[in-house]
Amino acid sequence: MEYLTASRAYDDVFDALGNRYRRRVLVALSERACCDGGAVSPAELAIEDEDPDELRTLLHHCHLPKLATKGYLEWDPNGGRIRRGDDFEELEPFLAVILEHGDEPPGDRTGAPWEDS
Repeated sequence: MEYLTASRAYDDVFDALGNRYRRRVLVALSERACCDGGAVSPAELAIEDEDPDELRTLLHHCHLPKLATKGYLEWDPNGGRIRRGDDFEELEPFLAVILEHGDEPPGDRTGAPWEDS
């Protein structure tokens, strides 16, 4: 039974990190731990060549509610500020890897069994 509980916790973590928009929010919260009260606004998360209104809509209707339900963040839909939730610390070891390695996951991928030789 303990394995099932741990497995579900991993499912939640990987689900949270399994989308680039959710990762962007969570990484921003991780980086902001020491300043601005740790808060982030959706407008700050837009990147070059990205429609900020479209991003705000995606975050508001899909990604932020999902992360808030899991306890990873607190979010005021009216005010827009995003803060770490009570369970954010579950993500910190995984976010540390993302912050260290950027867009490329760690490890040597050459010769992986799923690659053609």
